[in-house]
Amino acid sequence: MALLGVYCIALFGVAFWLASRRRLDRRGFLRFAAWSPPVPWVAGALGWLVSEAGRGPWLIDGLLPVTEAHATGVEVIIGTIAYTTVTSLFVACAVDAVVRKHTEAADASWQLAANVRWLLRMRWPRWASSDAFG
Repeated sequence: MALLGVYCIALFGVAFWLASRRRLDRRGFLRFAAWSPPVPWVAGALGWLVSEAGRGPWLIDGLLPVTEAHATGVEVIIGTIAYTTVTSLFVACAVDAVVRKHTEAADASWQLAANVRWLLRMRWPRWASSDAFG
């Protein structure tokens, strides 16, 4: 988890350095950075895993008896189904939002193209041309 955090900081540092020298369009860096968005989520999941694994000694010390730390098979199944259902709803909402934004952007780009074509066909008066001022 900590190593992935250092990776994210280093990636930001390299991006800042390249941007300050106007070289951010390097193909190798962009390909490398394109695969980096899931890294913070993986780091968070690993951090959660480490923190949950750290709770094990409490069972040994007697602060949380082992009899209270287990779940029955039915509870595990219910928890798994609930988790899967909620996660599936979140994913479905995210996919729907992305599809809607994509179609809106496509419609907007078609409208922009139509406006540009209209402007290019328009007959401009002499006073509106750039050579009229100078």
